[in-house]
Amino acid sequence: MESIFTKGEIIAMDSKQDLKPKPIIVCAAIKSETGAIITGARHFDIIMHKQIDYYRQCTDATYTNWQQGFIDQFGEFYSRSMAMQIVILSGQPFNAERNGGNGFDLYSEGLY
Repeated sequence: MESIFTKGEIIAMDSKQDLKPKPIIVCAAIKSETGAIITGARHFDIIMHKQIDYYRQCTDATYTNWQQGFIDQFGEFYSRSMAMQIVILSGQPFNAERNGGNGFDLYSEGLY
């Protein structure tokens, strides 16, 4: 798998002098076209659907094109493929068999 991180970014993630902890993927998330992020245990579970409905009521949003991904412990959004690389590089517990998919994208089933 080709990394989406540069060599410098990987070195920075492994640097002992870096004061910020390495990112850890903590939950499923979706990101709207405007950058709004909604989180949940699973993509488009009932809780996430309720949040989307509320978001649409509050913003008059009509779009339906949400990018699926994950957030880390800092609230940073990552695509499915970027999240997979973070899990692999960080050594975060991961179950490849439960993850399924194409091997390049992360699914919440692979984490918990």
